[in-house]
Amino acid sequence: VLGIVGESGSGKSTFIDIISGLIRPTTGEIVLNENEILGPKNIYSYQDKIAYISQNNFLLSDSIKNNILFGNSENQIDNTKFNNAAKISKVNDFVKNIKNGYEYQILDNGKNLSGGQRQRIVMARALYRDASIFLLDEPTSSLDAQTEKEIFRDIYNDFHHKTTLVIVTHKENLLDFADNIFVFENQKIIKKK
Repeated sequence: VLGIVGESGSGKSTFIDIISGLIRPTTGEIVLNENEILGPKNIYSYQDKIAYISQNNFLLSDSIKNNILFGNSENQIDNTKFNNAAKISKVNDFVKNIKNGYEYQILDNGKNLSGGQRQRIVMARALYRDASIFLLDEPTSSLDAQTEKEIFRDIYNDFHHKTTLVIVTHKENLLDFADNIFVFENQKIIKKK
């Protein structure tokens, strides 16, 4: 678990974009397990392992189920993986209380859901994909303090040391479970923990 902290404009999101392969570095290289990951041969297989969760995730104007499957056919759904993703992300906690359950239709990028519900659907999507690297870029900054604490508690309980987590936040107190914390400050990266 790697925590990244810094003020707005310090380069945290750019760092995430670089390690996700969305932006190519102008100098140097990105290396994972002694292999360059942004080379033309392996960029796509590397990106298949990544789940990128931010404060502004995209939701389809479709069912909750299809938002979790996100591009995977309903005909080829792996029910065990789907149920596990919904359970760990706590999507099943709110779906059981809404009309039509997983067939509930999401409107206009989730305007008929709370911020916490939207984030949980995106987390379920990442889990269903079997992502092994989770990049969380200010994933709770638009949520109220209670929901933010709940989601970080769930991240700790369900993901800590089970997958690679890179968490960007303004609030260092949310990162007490991080193995390493780096502060982006004055165009430098300082290891704090």
